[in-house]
Amino acid sequence: MSDFGPSVLGTLGYWDGIYQKELEDFRDNEDPGTEWFGHNVAKRIVKWVKESNILSKESTIIDIGCGNGLLLLELAKLGYTNLCGVDYSKGALKLAKNIFNHEKIPEDVATWLELDITNQTIVESENEPAIMKVCRTYDAISLCPDDAVYKRACYIEQVKQFLSKRSGILLITSCNWTTAELLSHFMDFKLLEELPAPTFTFGGKTGKTVSSCVFKLLA
Repeated sequence: MSDFGPSVLGTLGYWDGIYQKELEDFRDNEDPGTEWFGHNVAKRIVKWVKESNILSKESTIIDIGCGNGLLLLELAKLGYTNLCGVDYSKGALKLAKNIFNHEKIPEDVATWLELDITNQTIVESENEPAIMKVCRTYDAISLCPDDAVYKRACYIEQVKQFLSKRSGILLITSCNWTTAELLSHFMDFKLLEELPAPTFTFGGKTGKTVSSCVFKLLA
C-alpha cells in the first residue's frame, strides 16, 4: 500500500480559502460551485441512495466532508428529511447554509456540524439506520502534511465507533485510492457494492477514474 506526499489539499487553511471565495461568488452571482468529484459522480451516488432498499426518506444521512452541501441539496429536493452536513471548514458550512436558504429548503431538513473527524466524535442521537457518505474528507486526510497515516487511522476508528451502535452503512468515494486499497484500509468492513464509474486505460492497464464503495461494518 503506497501513501501520498503532503499537499495543501490536506490543510484546513486551503479549504477555508476555497470556500471563502465560493461564498463570495455565491453572494455575487448565485453560483454555488461544484461537487468535488463532479456532477456525474454525485448523480450516481444520489441514484444509489434513491434506489436503495436500505434507506427511507426519514433515514439519517450524514455527509462527512459535505463542503458546499450540493449532494445533500439533491437529496433534500428528493424529499429526504433527516440530513446532516459535517465539515471542519466553517466557511464550507456557511456556504452550504446559504445555498439551502436560497433554495428555500426548510431549516429542519438539514443540520450542520463543524467538526474534525480525526479528533472529534460525531454526536448523533437518532437510533435508526444511517448512511455515512464520505467524499473529499478521506482523500484530503491522505494528503495531510501532519501525519496522514495516523489521521486516517483515527478517521476509520471514528466511523467504526459511530456505525457500531447502528445498523448503518458507509458509502465512500475516492479519487486517490482504488477499491482494493480501500478494502485494505477498512479491514473491519464488508464491501456490499461498488458503484459504476468511467474507466481509463494507461500503460496497458485499465482502471476507474473514481472509486465509490458501499461498506457495512462487520459484526
